Amino acid sequence: MTSATDRLLRLPEVVHRVGLSRTTIYSLISTGEFPRQIVIAPRAVA
Repeated sequence: MTSATDRLLRLPEVVHRVGLSRTTIYSLISTGEFPRQIVIAPRAVA
């Protein structure tokens, strides 16, 4: 169960918070070392 303080982050905020590039984040996602995106709308993920 998630708490009221949990929220979804869009990619620009993730890049800012973790200090990694988009390419590095996508590479880590593909190897399973970073959480996958969640579809929040037909053309949007978080």
